[in-house]
Amino acid sequence: MNYLAIFALATSSFVIGASEFIVVGLLSDIAISLGVSDSSAGMIVFAYAMSVVVGGPILAVLTFKMSRKATLLFFCFLFVVGNFLCAIAPTYWTLIGARIITGLAHGVFFGIASVVATSLASKEKQGFAISLVFMGLTLANVLGVPLGALIGHYYGWRMPFYIIFFCGLISLLAIFLFLPNNLRMPRGKVMREFMILKRFNVQMPLLLSIITSTSLFLLVTYVKPILLQVTQAGAESIVPIMMIFGIGLSIGSILGGRLANQRVILNIMIVMALSVLIQFGMFFVLHHLYGFGVFILLWGSFAFALCPMLQMLIVLQAKAAPNLASTFNQSAFNLGNSIGAALGAILISDKVAMPLEWLPLASGSVMILGIIGTFSLFVYVRRQYR
Repeated sequence: MNYLAIFALATSSFVIGASEFIVVGLLSDIAISLGVSDSSAGMIVFAYAMSVVVGGPILAVLTFKMSRKATLLFFCFLFVVGNFLCAIAPTYWTLIGARIITGLAHGVFFGIASVVATSLASKEKQGFAISLVFMGLTLANVLGVPLGALIGHYYGWRMPFYIIFFCGLISLLAIFLFLPNNLRMPRGKVMREFMILKRFNVQMPLLLSIITSTSLFLLVTYVKPILLQVTQAGAESIVPIMMIFGIGLSIGSILGGRLANQRVILNIMIVMALSVLIQFGMFFVLHHLYGFGVFILLWGSFAFALCPMLQMLIVLQAKAAPNLASTFNQSAFNLGNSIGAALGAILISDKVAMPLEWLPLASGSVMILGIIGTFSLFVYVRRQYR
């Protein structure tokens, strides 16, 4: 396995992930600085997510004939420019535009980077290679977000974007130096790649990514109010609990990489089932801080293990069109992010008035849909090979 090239991809993954998530901890400061409401500031997050969902597949087609290294360099450069524009944005709408630019880089980069990672490793280590790329995204949650919030608190919300801009330049250089020029990537005609997306065994992994991400963000978005209102913990417990969750994500990234190397569909079903059991079990420990900490560690480990596994699944099921399919998979994940957060908001709104402590049950129920979908894919694939 080409570890230097994988390291370059993982470093870029960390920087892009930090840029995506760091805004959440800066929204209040941005709102005050640019003179907008908190709800308007929240549109900055939405604009980024929609840019990934809509723009990623379009740009994947437009850059179809470029070499994979050139494509990664281009989108890494686009990301660097976008973050510099974020740092100097004079108004709310220019910041929205800058976030859209950075979001365009996200979907295609992760889609192609995961496919490139498999080409840099032997067959038995391809899942592990993908997990290393996603480890950068995990560490962005664990380290990048709290550090960004801390830096933003003391030096203003623009400073984290300047730092990400600088780190992006380093990532750009690492990809240029360490990624091989002669990457052999499967490529056919554009319309043929789109035709592959009509197949059930390609559509279902994309749907599973939406379901998994919806289940994840339906609950994780509301961990803070659960801690304060249900667990009755102090505000000082929020950071430690989220760090524990981040450790779980790191464990999950490694675990998912190992499980993705063989019998990936069966392993996805098993991990989803364990995740559901943990989510339902969490319901009974929400009033106990330490119990909640243990369960959120376990949940993070199993829930995020699904990410590299699903990415590997889409690569395997769309062998003739892995680049486009992987980019669509990133769009699916981000679409699930938005659906999960929105669904949670609806469930706990005054109209529905579902108690906060029921969110783990709702999240687990969504994941059950994933188990059903995975089983249907398992049956379909077995019939195809008979």
